[in-house]
Amino acid sequence: MAIMVNNRVIRRTQMSLEEAIKASGDPAIPATDPRTYTGGCHCGNVRYRATLDIGPSNVTKCNCSICHKNGYVFSPRASGTEFELLSPSSIADATVGAYEFGSQMLSHHFCKTCGVSCFFRMGVRPRGWEDSESVTYGVNLLTLDAGQGLDLRQLKFRYWNGKEEDWSGTKGEPGPNGMW
Repeated sequence: MAIMVNNRVIRRTQMSLEEAIKASGDPAIPATDPRTYTGGCHCGNVRYRATLDIGPSNVTKCNCSICHKNGYVFSPRASGTEFELLSPSSIADATVGAYEFGSQMLSHHFCKTCGVSCFFRMGVRPRGWEDSESVTYGVNLLTLDAGQGLDLRQLKFRYWNGKEEDWSGTKGEPGPNGMW
């Protein structure tokens, strides 16, 4: 069975999350103006800086169980060179939690003190990974610091239907059990 993703044929019965995210770049959405943002958790333990190309319609939500329960609003992904953890000094620090499940292609990172989920890391197996061009980060936009000129009300969200493992591309409306 073949499915179409942004005019590309994918010859599989099921597409993995990683394949779907790689294939979902919408060529019709022009690059905007990449800007550097800072953000972090509620208590200030986890702090990061990321250069993100946030356009009017390239911000996503997903209705899979982890995204839905955490209320994620994700940025376009940043490469390993466009994301910097400011504190603590290492992602392996004991105060930073990592949650992986399923295929373990995504590692969701959160502050163990206040519990806020700040970003995910994707691209290589979570254990033993090294920073490289293949590693990308998705920032939970709700953890960006205020006062940086980004108004989420002005953005049109795109929606993944992760609840049904439909990774064929984003939609303009939420899937079942999704949130606006």
